[in-house]
Amino acid sequence: MDLDRRAFIRKSCLACASIAGIGVLSTLVQSCSPLVSLKVTPEQGFLNVPLSHFTETNKLVLLKNYEALDFDIAVVQLAGNQYKAFQMQCTHVANNPLVATKNGFFCNTHGSAFGFDGQVTNSPAKRPLKEYQLEITSEIIKVKL
Repeated sequence: MDLDRRAFIRKSCLACASIAGIGVLSTLVQSCSPLVSLKVTPEQGFLNVPLSHFTETNKLVLLKNYEALDFDIAVVQLAGNQYKAFQMQCTHVANNPLVATKNGFFCNTHGSAFGFDGQVTNSPAKRPLKEYQLEITSEIIKVKL
């Protein structure tokens, strides 16, 4: 009888843990918004980003072009209709790429962090991120290379 009781308790605990785990996992998945990443080709010295990629839940677009760019470029929507574009390279040591996080940009090599305004939020980096000039029309952000 003890063996049946142990099996029953084990199965019950596993079922409860599974139900709790599914609830936590579904909450985490719902809170994640996918990062928009565009493969871009320069046109007359500019990279074009449609404004439609920026939404209430998505304020960041990564531009990728492995042939023309050494590093990705992040275009960020700040307050209102203000936008900035940054090179995704750490300013602490050359050739270290950055990773976009929910709080800004992070360098896995030495731990430097930058806000969405490009300013250093965690050293050892001392200089802000390289910023690109933008031209904004009613439908497109043009990042000047």
